[in-house]
Amino acid sequence: MKTALMCGSLFFLLITHLFAQQPTDFRWRVDDRQQATITDYTGNSTAITIPRLLGGATVTIIANNAFANKGLTSVTISDSVTFIGSYAFINNQLTRINLPKRLEAISPGAFANNRLTSVDMPNGLIHIGSGAFANNLLINVNLPDSLWNIYAAAFVNNRLASVTIPDGVAIIEHGAFAYNPLISITIGARVELWWEVLGGNDSFDRAYIDGGRLAGTYTRPNAKSTAWTRK
Repeated sequence: MKTALMCGSLFFLLITHLFAQQPTDFRWRVDDRQQATITDYTGNSTAITIPRLLGGATVTIIANNAFANKGLTSVTISDSVTFIGSYAFINNQLTRINLPKRLEAISPGAFANNRLTSVDMPNGLIHIGSGAFANNLLINVNLPDSLWNIYAAAFVNNRLASVTIPDGVAIIEHGAFAYNPLISITIGARVELWWEVLGGNDSFDRAYIDGGRLAGTYTRPNAKSTAWTRK
């Protein structure tokens, strides 16, 4: 009995080792400051952790398309990463993503076309690029006070019912929250919205933009209603 259990445990450890990502599963380049940019992933694991060090260099950047179309379901990114490139994780099956604490910018399309339901943005994040989280299943998103810009279609086609835009956000571009069943949106004092932030909902544009860009919480009875009111 003990022999069988030991064999089973050894087999499990072997399988875990074989399918867990290894440093050799990553491709990267190193700059003259000994900082690494990950350019590709060639491993078989679908639940991965992006390491802090590769080849002795600190990982700070994930390059464009580095993890696109890899069949990933879960990613934990080292806190050393400050920049995620365009389409870095597009077209996967991500249901969970842990963003690094030092992250400053998420580029266009970085997490588009996945299955994310919730994302916590780290305090320190400044930019969310166009279409960065387009076509997911988001029902909750936490936007940090550090955020400056939310670019066009950043959260298009998700399941957000409410969203709070912090005071520090300067600009939200066209269609940033289009095709979400929003019934409540809270807007900080400094926020400047472009037209059609909610995808051509003229009544919201009139209530907020034509109304003089007044901070506050705007609500409607249901996701099909065009009757937005300000509290």
